[in-house]
Amino acid sequence: MVKEIRLFLLGIEIRIAYDVPEPIPKEDLLELLQERGFIKAKIQKLGKLSPSLEIIPVNIAEKGGCDVIYDPDAGHIGISGKNSGEILDRIDEIEEILKGINSPIKYYQLISTYRVSSKTMKKPLFFISRFFHTKNFNKIGEIMGIEVAPFSIRFYPKNKMETIENLQMNTGWLDIEIYPYPPNPQYYSIHIVFRDESQKVKEFIKEMDNRIVHVVKLIEVEER
Repeated sequence: MVKEIRLFLLGIEIRIAYDVPEPIPKEDLLELLQERGFIKAKIQKLGKLSPSLEIIPVNIAEKGGCDVIYDPDAGHIGISGKNSGEILDRIDEIEEILKGINSPIKYYQLISTYRVSSKTMKKPLFFISRFFHTKNFNKIGEIMGIEVAPFSIRFYPKNKMETIENLQMNTGWLDIEIYPYPPNPQYYSIHIVFRDESQKVKEFIKEMDNRIVHVVKLIEVEER
């Protein structure tokens, strides 16, 4: 029987963000990782350019289906992969490895991306447009000279409405965007950013699939 809502997790990443750049020398981090069964990355994924225009790889080690991410300039150390359970296991190992670092932790950050299908299929554009009932879109259409409809649903914590902090570093932050998957708009795309303390991020991951299913059901519900 076809599931009512089917989730495809395309990628998930947890980063530990420190208050200082290079919280640990890369060589020392690699040595500690190898002591815990991680191996040096076989294929390095390209990251950003250094001041000398050298390409700095973002992944330095791996274990199972997970990569260890290290961005010394930003002070970020983390794990990326495609399985939330494995990600949680690996981040526990990373936390254990990094217990000796004296630098304070600013926050933990989750980034995940899903593709989602529902039995309705072919209708994400319709359902997202229907979700908003406002005359403002008609006014925008008048300005643009063409009828328009909302393409995405995006939300954040209401208690952050008056913040003046950098939103890319704001703690206690949640940013979720739901929009049609551009190459095939029969599917939804969902992008999630959540930034908080360790335990809250881990608990959010455990409930993430269920919450996405309930949000998609809410978008598609007929009663308005």
